[in-house]
Amino acid sequence: MARQSIYWPQPVVFYLYNAYFGGVDTHRDSNVRSVLAPLSDMAQRYGVALICVMHLNKSNMKAIYRVMGSLGFLAAARAAFLVSEDPLDPTGNRRLLICAKLNVAEKPASLAFATKDEKVVFEDKSVNITADEVLGGRSNIEAPERDRAVEWLKQLLSGVDSMPSKEIFKLAEENMFNERMLARARKELGIKCFPDFDEEGNKSWYWRLPGPDGDKPKLPTLSEMYARLNKMKKNMTLSKISTQ
Repeated sequence: MARQSIYWPQPVVFYLYNAYFGGVDTHRDSNVRSVLAPLSDMAQRYGVALICVMHLNKSNMKAIYRVMGSLGFLAAARAAFLVSEDPLDPTGNRRLLICAKLNVAEKPASLAFATKDEKVVFEDKSVNITADEVLGGRSNIEAPERDRAVEWLKQLLSGVDSMPSKEIFKLAEENMFNERMLARARKELGIKCFPDFDEEGNKSWYWRLPGPDGDKPKLPTLSEMYARLNKMKKNMTLSKISTQ
């Protein structure tokens, strides 16, 4: 089998692509295609790759419809990539490179990068996120993770009457759920949070799923009340001794 060589065409970059169209109405698909067709023929004839940079509009539509002007711009492209800020990055320095369209091969995974010492540095691992999720904002990105947290918390509490909140937070951390995500999952499930007391009168907070008998907080038994009172008296006695 003969070895095939790879040809790397020279790039030609158009920044703000639609600004080169002069008086052509770039919102009309037929007008845009009448310009792009001969431009594509010229690129093929000279063996160059056209890289066209465009801005997005501020609509709430899917990513492929967010290009300013006619959809013909995106339809004519073999590949389209989105560069966006990471909505979940508190530093504001992380960027995402996401493939929005690719009709010559399988779509590659999304990548994350940042600028460091005036250099672009890509992260080693890919990012599991789509262009629609990024452009939809923080809520769209967090939705799948929130659903996973809801399902995890539901399974955790479904087999028990209640569970200490400290233990739940510990297990949530082990499963990579932060407190904010856990709080949202608790609210969505309608989980009840109530205090309970051990034999020495120490108070702890517990979580349980709502149910026919689960809407009212559990009251301490009589022995628990006595234990709590004795502990309070003991603490008051120790406090008096320490102040003398």
